[in-house]
Amino acid sequence: SVSMLLALFLFLLGTKTYRFTTERGGKKNPFARIGRVFLEAVKNRRKHDLDLANPNENLRLLAHHNSKQFRFLDRAAVSCELAEVEEAKAVLRLAPIWMACLGYAIVFAQSPTFFTKQGATMDRTISPGLVVPAATFQSFISISVVVFIPIYDRLFVPMARSFTQNPSGITMLQRIG
Repeated sequence: SVSMLLALFLFLLGTKTYRFTTERGGKKNPFARIGRVFLEAVKNRRKHDLDLANPNENLRLLAHHNSKQFRFLDRAAVSCELAEVEEAKAVLRLAPIWMACLGYAIVFAQSPTFFTKQGATMDRTISPGLVVPAATFQSFISISVVVFIPIYDRLFVPMARSFTQNPSGITMLQRIG
């Protein structure tokens, strides 16, 4: 805990050196800027792309249709800066990547939880007075990777290479299988 607090302190100490911020519209917070774009797009959802009553807004909207994706956010350009609208579009383009990573993170979090839960229900006594903590079962995945990757690389791949005549031993699809 102490080392994590020290690491957090050092990380926050260097904030000014690694974080570049620019103020847009008096707002430093990027989440506030992007949220404002979404809010303005919702507020202006009833407006048509070309508002005949105000031609200055039309020129502003037509001049900067940089990205063709997420055009519903272009309606926010009436009251937001165009750079802010493009930032919001860029963040929205990241949503599929975040969704794909969510599935991986859920699966990745299951093994430590499973091993700890399984370890808690086991008889972990090695000898009288020596009990293995349940949380140490989480290390078995890392230990097995450290042990079996050299075995795979030095034994299995050369043997498979002699049978398949494939330089990598087996194909990628066979590895997945």
